[in-house]
Amino acid sequence: MLEKEVFLKKVDIKFFVIIIFLITNSYCVNAYSDQLKIINYLKDFNKYSLNFIQDDGANISEGLISIGEDRVRVHYYLPTEIIIILSKNKAMYYNKELDEDEFFNPKDTPAYFFYNIFRNPEFFISGKIVSFSNTIVLEKEVLNNSEKYNIKLYFENNPLILRKVELTDDLGFVTLSLFNHQKVSEFDKNHFKLINPNFFK
Repeated sequence: MLEKEVFLKKVDIKFFVIIIFLITNSYCVNAYSDQLKIINYLKDFNKYSLNFIQDDGANISEGLISIGEDRVRVHYYLPTEIIIILSKNKAMYYNKELDEDEFFNPKDTPAYFFYNIFRNPEFFISGKIVSFSNTIVLEKEVLNNSEKYNIKLYFENNPLILRKVELTDDLGFVTLSLFNHQKVSEFDKNHFKLINPNFFK
């Protein structure tokens, strides 16, 4: 009788281990599938525009993100009109009200993460996927200039649509709520140039 009970316990443990393995394996396959789907989706953001509302807990800003083949342009309308143009190695900040421009290396700032979202989505290949209800969250922790950042991308699922970007560090957070995703047939030839916009007037 004792031997039978021991045998049954062993069978139960094996069965439990198999079930856990199947559940875990299924989750990993689904997470990997979601990750590939997201990266392919972000790769298709070529000649696109998205409206956004930015919140950092103290200020609300509104604007438009334009995505070209190699560059990303962020145009803040409110409360101050500011244009930021990002490429892989160069970037420009322009304050229209003050007519002041500044050039910088995007890799030295958190703005580079936003460039990576649209022009280098493989950056997120090692991210962590969490799915619930009709939402998929892709999360990644990164170090940049010894600063630790946590990036979360929120997607509506079926169909897949990027709805929010959240960037958190030791100093606080910034979220961009995205809407009005539009395919653009062609941008103005000067739209992404790293030159003070008044140069073209």
